[in-house]
Amino acid sequence: AQVVELAQVDFVSRDAAGNALASDFTFVGPIPPGETRANESLAEYTGTEASAEFQLGEVQFGTEDPGLAVAQIVSSNWREDPTAGEVGGIVWTVEVENTGTEVIEATIDFTTYDANGQILEYDFTFVGPITPGARGAGEGLADLRGTVDSVSYKVSGVSFTDELVRR
Repeated sequence: AQVVELAQVDFVSRDAAGNALASDFTFVGPIPPGETRANESLAEYTGTEASAEFQLGEVQFGTEDPGLAVAQIVSSNWREDPTAGEVGGIVWTVEVENTGTEVIEATIDFTTYDANGQILEYDFTFVGPITPGARGAGEGLADLRGTVDSVSYKVSGVSFTDELVRR
């Protein structure tokens, strides 16, 4: 099975007449078979947006295992904090175990969803360096947007290098 190593997602906002207002792009990956990934991008906001288009751009595939399985999420927690940030926030924590044989740093994605399964907010953090067999913890602060019905935590990247222990 192929891994999506990197995929470009293009975005265009339009007004009610269909005129393009702003555009931007972002990249997601690696994405193992059967999984999804979220990311965010910032396009200029004009205040007259009526619709948005998302289009998949260039996609790079690979057959190598990205090594995400060595970073296992062993515990997680989140709570709403109406005093955090400009619009209130979600303070989230995650604990990751290194089940591999090399020192790692893991990238963890955090996504909030509404009751219809639509993404409300996305954030990420780095956890590490984590030595083999050990655990590391990280936290993040995502904006509080809408009514959060569910959240997801995903390992979206793992760096394998002894250089991490020299920080």
